[in-house]
Amino acid sequence: MILRRVIKHFRHQEWTAIFLDFVIVVVGVIVGLQVSNWNDVRIAKLRMAQQLAVVAEEMTENGDRLQHYIEFLDGIITDMVKFRGVFAGKVDVSNDELNRLLWRALPVPTLLVKREALDNLLTSEQFTGPQVRALRQSFGQWDFKVADLIRTNHDALVYRDDFIHNTYSETIAFSSIEKAMPDFGLEMPPSPFQNEIATVISDLRLENIVTVRLTMSKESLKNAQDILAQTRDLIQLIKETSL
Repeated sequence: MILRRVIKHFRHQEWTAIFLDFVIVVVGVIVGLQVSNWNDVRIAKLRMAQQLAVVAEEMTENGDRLQHYIEFLDGIITDMVKFRGVFAGKVDVSNDELNRLLWRALPVPTLLVKREALDNLLTSEQFTGPQVRALRQSFGQWDFKVADLIRTNHDALVYRDDFIHNTYSETIAFSSIEKAMPDFGLEMPPSPFQNEIATVISDLRLENIVTVRLTMSKESLKNAQDILAQTRDLIQLIKETSL
């Protein structure tokens, strides 16, 4: 339609009309491109908002996992403090309680952190710019603390497997702490060997085990509490981030 008008105006040398038609075409193209760009930006923001919502859900689940992990560690610390009191002669315990405390020096809680949604977000080309800079920095700090906790947890597992198990197998009667272990439904005949309080508290290696487990557990607890606080802050920051 416009092309026919332009040809007609050329034939009659109507330059003003030709100029107006040219302006109309150019403006139409520019408006069309701008509308397309606006639509692309809108779609990108919508996708980013959806990704952030999934990350917030993932972080909420991580918060629940951290809370369970913290509660487990808190119980371990309580028992190791009590065990230290036994070694110091400040706490009297029965043989059954002694066996329970010996067992409690063994478990190391496992923390599995979900991060698939976070990794997808961090590698997204859209997750850039000043509006998400604070969020990226917070994710980086959270990532560092999680890596540190995983390293500490790994060290605790290595210490248990490489040292505690060997020491226990040489020093104490495992059969005596069977009642404190989870019930696996195994029928075992009674053992003639029993753990005696006087023998246990006079063993330097066992006292060292309790001290190390207490120290490691306290470090992991502090890290986990920091990460839980960061996780909750991240969830709030995600909600407050304006794209």
